[in-house]
This record gives sequence, C-alpha cells and structure tokens, in this order.
Amino acid sequence: MQYCRLLESHKDSQGPGYLDFLWTAFLVATGLILLAGLTGAYFLGHSLVFALLYIWSRKESLILDFWGFKVKSSNLPFVLAALHVAMGGDWAEDAAAVLAGHSVYFCEVVLPREKAWKPLGLPGWVRRLLSRPVLG
Repeated sequence: MQYCRLLESHKDSQGPGYLDFLWTAFLVATGLILLAGLTGAYFLGHSLVFALLYIWSRKESLILDFWGFKVKSSNLPFVLAALHVAMGGDWAEDAAAVLAGHSVYFCEVVLPREKAWKPLGLPGWVRRLLSRPVLG
C-alpha cells in the first residue's frame, strides 16, 4: 500500500493527486473486471494492488532493497510475481494485473509523451465536479 500512496502523490498529477489516482484505479479495476472471465479470478483485490504497483514502478526509477537484493523498481512487479507463483499463487492473476496496469500506463503516460494524445485522461467535467469543496 506504500506504493499506492506514492503513486497518488506522484509529480505528474494535474491538480489534486487523489483525483488522478482514483481515476487510474477505476480504469485498472474496469480492465481487471473485463479480464476476470479469462483468469477465473473473481476476487480482484490482489490484482488491483499489483496493477497499481506496476504503474508506480514504471513511473519511478529507483533501486530498491528486496530481502537484501538490489532490484530496479521497474522489475519489482516481476520479482513479486515470481515469488507469488513460487508460493503457489496463480500466475494468471498476476498476468492480468500486468496487462491491465500496462494498458493504463501506456494510455496515461506513453501516448501523451509520444503522440500528445491522452485517450483515457480524467474528463474535465469530472475534475471540476470533484475538485469543488463539498461544504461551502
């Protein structure tokens, strides 16, 4: 969950960071629901957190210490997936999370940087609606 907090406060947020984070989580959750039929997994909490970790790891360039081993942040999801499978977890859940996370990352980060087009950006009317104070 530490990485979700870091993703929420990431420097590429426009306006309140929690709006971009919630929109990203919504897009990932939608992708995971669409992929749930292929994976056979219907409890998607692990996959949601894993996909958000994947997005954070692609946005950051750090060297992390994982059980005494130095791991680049971009490789952390794959190290965790290998550990999850080695402990008897389902590889399809992790693959679906990487697919959903990468799709959202590609549409939110790569396309705007390369083609100046953000197809899955938070709609302006939603940003205006949710940025207003609730009371007052």
